Amino acid sequence: MQSIPTGIEFGALPRVSKFGDGTFPKYQNRFYLIPRDHWQPVSLNRHVRIVYAQKNGMCTANGAEGVVMAERSVRHRPFNPILSPEHLYGQVSDWGEGASLDKILKTLVETGCCTREQVPAEDGHVRRSWPEDWVALSEANRVLEWVDLNADFDAVATALQRRKPCLIGVRWPSGGGHAVMATQLIGHKGTWALRGPNSWGEAWGEKPEYTDAEFAWLKIRNRRPFTGGWWTLTERQCRDFSTFGCWAIGTSV
Repeated sequence: MQSIPTGIEFGALPRVSKFGDGTFPKYQNRFYLIPRDHWQPVSLNRHVRIVYAQKNGMCTANGAEGVVMAERSVRHRPFNPILSPEHLYGQVSDWGEGASLDKILKTLVETGCCTREQVPAEDGHVRRSWPEDWVALSEANRVLEWVDLNADFDAVATALQRRKPCLIGVRWPSGGGHAVMATQLIGHKGTWALRGPNSWGEAWGEKPEYTDAEFAWLKIRNRRPFTGGWWTLTERQCRDFSTFGCWAIGTSV
């Protein structure tokens, strides 16, 4: 994978994913890194549709589908159902084993996934319970392009300021990792930090921050604000992005 110098465009280079040749299509969208002295705090929290409560190592599937729904909301897509991370996870992994970012994203590009209505949470791990036409149903929720953010904090910050929610992989200090969705860039003790919904349920974590405009936006759409489920990662805590990678959606159907 080629390294992208700070200040140079990302997402448009003819390169492949760090996870292997041919995993993702070449990128069509072009982004330029916003210089740090032009950064502004940003929140996409209003576009979070659901705070999942994961099970069986499903963090990557939960985070990826959260990004898909948020990106659709940002673009005012009329078709934006709650997606089934259980169905997505069940396509790529045996239950309890976890799933890597590349497998989850590749599946969303090539196949898509069903909605929670089509494959409820309790049926996700039982393939015989899936609809017979699940492949055709999944097509409606394919992602056309994932943009590799080069495991770079500045690239994630730029994507958020371009109103693109992100999927990021973080490494636990004790080993292993976790995938979460990033919807906020905030100032934090003289530096910067990311915030977003986790997948451990709304009863866990911090209360999300909403601006007055976001509260008004939610009220108009008859959506309630979430009361918990958010995490915060400082820039220092994001130094291990290179282990698992960071991604944004170029576009989705």
